[in-house]
Amino acid sequence: MSDLISRSALFSHIEREYRKWGEDYDAEQILGDIEDFHTAFDVDKVIAELEEMIDPNVDFETGIPCDNWVVDMQNEIIAKCIEIVQKGGVHNTHSATAEPPKTD
Repeated sequence: MSDLISRSALFSHIEREYRKWGEDYDAEQILGDIEDFHTAFDVDKVIAELEEMIDPNVDFETGIPCDNWVVDMQNEIIAKCIEIVQKGGVHNTHSATAEPPKTD
């Protein structure tokens, strides 16, 4: 699953819907609500849109590389943006898929 949700909105929803019932709710209902909850944005769509911005840096008529340093720099910035979006805010230098550290 590559979508993001607003934690504060979800906590508010759970507080509003489930606290009033006390202990009379089940985990399946909560998990279903979480799955159905609206997303903050679609990570895959954001990445696809960023990838469309990458310039091939070749002459369109001949296909010969242009070696335009400005285009190369722009492509590097876009690649870094894609990397940031893929990490989803998880700051772990070892792996983009690693779990964030526990703060208990």
